[in-house]
Amino acid sequence: MNAAKYREILEDNLILSARELRLGRRFIFQQDNDPKHTAKATQKWFKDNKVNVLEWPSQSPDLNPIENLWLDLKRAVHAWSPRNLTELEQFCKEEWSKIAVSRCASLIETYPHRLSAVIAAKCASTKYWLEGGWILMQSLILHYIFLFYWHYCVEICFHFDI
Repeated sequence: MNAAKYREILEDNLILSARELRLGRRFIFQQDNDPKHTAKATQKWFKDNKVNVLEWPSQSPDLNPIENLWLDLKRAVHAWSPRNLTELEQFCKEEWSKIAVSRCASLIETYPHRLSAVIAAKCASTKYWLEGGWILMQSLILHYIFLFYWHYCVEICFHFDI
C-alpha cells in the first residue's frame, strides 16, 4: 500500500466512522510512523480535514496495543490456511468477530504498565515487545484487515475512550 491508497482509505472511512460514532472532532487518531502515514500529502490531508493525530515514537510496538490484536488475528487466520483472497477475507471476518472485548480491555488496562516499562528501559524493548520482535504488517492481510475492520477499531478505541 502506498500513501495515495492510504489517503483514499482515510477519505472513505475515517471521517464517516467518526461521524457515525458521534465523535465530532474530539477524537485523536493514532497511527505509527510508516512512511505512508508521515508522507507530506498524508499530513496535509489530516490538516485539511482537521484530524488530530497523536504523535507517536518510532519503533514502539510496546506502546501500541493494536499490534497484539493484529498478531492474534494473524495467528488465527494462519491456522485456517486460506487458499485465496475470498477465504482470506472470510477467515479475517470470522476471527476478528471472535476477539473478545475483554481481550481489548486487558490490552488497554496494561497501557500504563507498558508506558512505565518503556520509560524505565529508556525506549529499549521491554517484556511487552511482541513475540518475534517488531512485526512488520506490510502483508496483504493488514491491507484487508484495515479495509474491513477500520470501523471496529474506531469503535474499540471510542468504547475505551482512547
